[in-house]
Amino acid sequence: MEDKNKLSSPKPPPNDQSMGFGSPIRLLLTIAISIFSVEAFNMVVLNLLRPLPLAVEVIGDALILVLLIFPALYNFSYKPLLRHIENRKKAEAALRQSEKLLRRLSNKLLSAHEDERRSVANDLHNELAPKISALKFRVEAAMQVINGQTEPEMDGQCRMIVQMFQELHKDIRILSKNLSPLMIDELGLLPAMEALCDNTRDMSPDISLETEIDVRESDLPHHLKIIIYRVVQEALKNISRHSQATGSRVSLHKINGRLHLEITDNGMGFAVEDKLYTESGDPGIGLASMRERVTSSCGTFSIDSDRNTGTTITATWQEDEGCR
Repeated sequence: MEDKNKLSSPKPPPNDQSMGFGSPIRLLLTIAISIFSVEAFNMVVLNLLRPLPLAVEVIGDALILVLLIFPALYNFSYKPLLRHIENRKKAEAALRQSEKLLRRLSNKLLSAHEDERRSVANDLHNELAPKISALKFRVEAAMQVINGQTEPEMDGQCRMIVQMFQELHKDIRILSKNLSPLMIDELGLLPAMEALCDNTRDMSPDISLETEIDVRESDLPHHLKIIIYRVVQEALKNISRHSQATGSRVSLHKINGRLHLEITDNGMGFAVEDKLYTESGDPGIGLASMRERVTSSCGTFSIDSDRNTGTTITATWQEDEGCR
């Protein structure tokens, strides 16, 4: 779409060598040729015309010289200087915007970190603590049933205890996986991504999720595995919760030494600028954190989206960047 909002990783400002300054030798040569041409022209014209007053000759010579030298000075000196000043102003404005975004992102990351801690604490308090207390009461009840009760009643109590232990174990695994995907260290990124996509399909059966993984585990640098996993995790979470999509796709390829990750959906989309740069509304910490993870690992990151047009998130890393 021609009117799509697109956010890409910031490019470095051009250096002074690319500002368009003319060569000093070229400028001096142009001025010398201009002066020679003016003087030669004046001598020819004066020889053809009748003698003129000295003041007229001087003024005419000076005017012609100015008319020829001024364009040369403008094109080779003043115009490049203006372009240099303009580019410097743009670079300074981009730097101020980046600093503002960085401060905002830092604050959001700190808040998100505390929110994550609070969420884990709430889960432990609200989910695990009551179940552990219930297990305690069940065990105490089972101990009382042992004395003089029938075997079926004892069996029922034990089965309930086993079931609650199973639920507790499942909750602990979910909390642990959300805090740190241990599967990456144990089996690798590719199985962890497949498990993540399978879990998304189970949680959001109305969204068709396709995967296109065309890399080997050995193609993936160790320091990028957790970053790729977190980007995919956050993107799939956003698709499930906010996109209202019916279809999505996760692809990971290695092309000409570059790792290329892309997550797309056909959902409602959003205005990228509103999510990342506005002070009010949804702070877009998920998008900002994805961008920060990718760019901090020497990758490039872009979001292409607009309302009712779906979303494409792209991240690429050059193999020889050597960034850790």
